[in-house]
Amino acid sequence: MTTTCNHALYAMMDVFTQYFDTLSPLLLDDVLAQLLWCVQQDNEQLARSGTNCLENLSLAVGQTVSPDTWDKMVQCMRDIFTASIPHQLLSWQPDESLRRSYSTLSVGSERSSVISENPSTLPPEVRDL
Repeated sequence: MTTTCNHALYAMMDVFTQYFDTLSPLLLDDVLAQLLWCVQQDNEQLARSGTNCLENLSLAVGQTVSPDTWDKMVQCMRDIFTASIPHQLLSWQPDESLRRSYSTLSVGSERSSVISENPSTLPPEVRDL
């Protein structure tokens, strides 16, 4: 995935861009679907390559494409954005044990309140507890 697939993806996009006028009516939907597939993989390098290839394609042919083709490319960008939103992180809530571990700190035999001593050093989600 990290070597051959990346090289093949960039080579495919180079050929597709070079012969865009001829190939786009036949392959544009498939190429965009392939780029979306790359972004959805767990391999970070492959996902970055997919977004880079879409960016390169947009820059290379964006000024000359029809509005319909541009709409397809923008929809692919939206799909990539939607597929890469970290939904689990956006809804994260600390559990009660985590709240307690942030609220007090053991230092030797003394216990002191971290929040009352220096709240600005804590992450916002903990600071507001």
